[in-house]
Amino acid sequence: MRPQYRLSLPGAAVISHRKRNWPFTILIAVGTSVGYVAAVRVYTLLLATDVSSSYPIWRNVGLLLLLAFGTVGVPVALFGRYRLLSPLGLFLGIVLFWHGLVRVTSWTSPAEAVPPFLFVFLLAPLYVAAYGSLAGIERRIRSR
Repeated sequence: MRPQYRLSLPGAAVISHRKRNWPFTILIAVGTSVGYVAAVRVYTLLLATDVSSSYPIWRNVGLLLLLAFGTVGVPVALFGRYRLLSPLGLFLGIVLFWHGLVRVTSWTSPAEAVPPFLFVFLLAPLYVAAYGSLAGIERRIRSR
């Protein structure tokens, strides 16, 4: 049994080092995905005020939420449940690369149809496979 520690703040609850349960972990992962989609949509609207879509807003945001869960939610859930850092590190690298590409290059202009950071969403199946591979490797290394 692992030791329990108390926070030094008065009235703070006991912190246990047990794994979190799946419903709480999935809730955190979904919340993170929703926050990321909201931030990207706001940034896109600030980048170009004449953004339009041929799809209804619920369909566009719904698809982005599904893809964001694959890109953002999966590494957050793996970290929250198993404390795996490699998928989270890959996620941070992906986000920094694509959002950095927006800032560093002149690839994006208000006339662009797809800003580069939308590849964070579009390549979600590839990222999920990479997260799974990294998680398996990290768990194997930790179990030795």
